Amino acid sequence: MEITKGFQITEPELFIPWGITEEELRSLFPSGQLREVTNGYITTSCVSFRNLKHELGFHFNPRKNGRLGLLEFFRKDYKNLDKSFRDFQQQFVGEFGLPHATTKGTDGYTIHRWQFDHIQIEHTIIDRFGPEEHMRISNLVYRMDPKVLFKNYFVFELTEDLKEVIPLEELGTDDSGWRQYYKNSAGNWIKFFPFSEYHGGGQAYLILLGNEDPLKWVESNKEFENETRSLLL
Repeated sequence: MEITKGFQITEPELFIPWGITEEELRSLFPSGQLREVTNGYITTSCVSFRNLKHELGFHFNPRKNGRLGLLEFFRKDYKNLDKSFRDFQQQFVGEFGLPHATTKGTDGYTIHRWQFDHIQIEHTIIDRFGPEEHMRISNLVYRMDPKVLFKNYFVFELTEDLKEVIPLEELGTDDSGWRQYYKNSAGNWIKFFPFSEYHGGGQAYLILLGNEDPLKWVESNKEFENETRSLLL
């Protein structure tokens, strides 16, 4: 499974890409199979991996007009918490290998974490009104709050913290030198300077294009710097 791209459900047989909208998620599923719990949170019953029956929650960020950034695995019935924990752990180890980090948790349980680029998997038990199992896969890019949304594309202020979360491979620079093109497992990015009249070009920003071709996207959005500037002001 290419977890940096999305998550594969066994039944129904569907691949859920990261960063899709609620509308795009609904278009993937048969009618009536998804349940809207609240704004930005949808659930379903499904089977994953090797016949693992469970509930799956889809969390969107931001909650309104957001994109998929977190998957939450849970059960309707937790009569046997130990068995549930073992079952989930066995299935995730079978798919993703041994955890990359294991630390001490609560009530005798451990915290297991996997890290694949910007994808983080965590399995643990927390004490919140009693023991509660948490099994989640997070896309750290889409879990971050964008500075603004430009036509539903995430725009981030380029900070040192952001650089640590989303390491980027540079693809090139346009003729003006003000746009730089990057890629990583989350997709294609453009670094730009909407306040270029400021000293040093002002604050740099990144816009996440997903699978969009950067050059074609710029051709269709020639004024995106100025339009993003207006959103930021």
